[in-house]
Amino acid sequence: SAILLFHWLFRRSDTYVTYKFKGFTFDRLILKDIHRVGFPASVQQLSMSITQLVLNYIIVVVGGTDGVAVYSTGWRVSMIAILPNILSVGVVLGVMGWFKIPLDMMTITIAAISVGIAVDDTIHFLTHFRSEMAEHEDAKAAITQSIKEVGQAITFTSVILTIGFASLIPSSHLGLSNLGFLTGVAILVALLADLFLLPALVLLFKLGYKETAEG
Repeated sequence: SAILLFHWLFRRSDTYVTYKFKGFTFDRLILKDIHRVGFPASVQQLSMSITQLVLNYIIVVVGGTDGVAVYSTGWRVSMIAILPNILSVGVVLGVMGWFKIPLDMMTITIAAISVGIAVDDTIHFLTHFRSEMAEHEDAKAAITQSIKEVGQAITFTSVILTIGFASLIPSSHLGLSNLGFLTGVAILVALLADLFLLPALVLLFKLGYKETAEG
């Protein structure tokens, strides 16, 4: 991403922001301003990171290990879980090409935003599927029950998020408008992938969580 940012900011001339170093002179007073603003901001970010770490630890202790079980079962589960979210990114890139939307400073963040949001639904489904497998020991019955239990919840959250990002579409700023449209598309595609593709992948690769359920 750093290479892409360098290319867009310093090599290309058709972006929203350009930098020119002609006539640039170094001023030491700028360093004082940077430290005056940057140091408190860094301390604030560090305190927020520590707070999030403590909160995550509390959640794990209180809620048990089911919430992080997906990450403790190996690469197989991780690869199955990421495929529906990669599909949503691929669809977004295809839509960008179809509508000739350029890849700029705003649209480059869509992949990270959409995957970060959509992966929560994937983890929610797989975590519930693991619990159902421990009870039923039948993959098809566990998938059916998981969709009944969490399908409505992830559908509601995805639709609400899509409506929220869709509110950016009427924006006069083209970058924000594209961001709202494409992120909404990515979230809806990820929802469909979690409801239809993910269960099929679970059955195809025979993901049973047997060892985890027995342990």
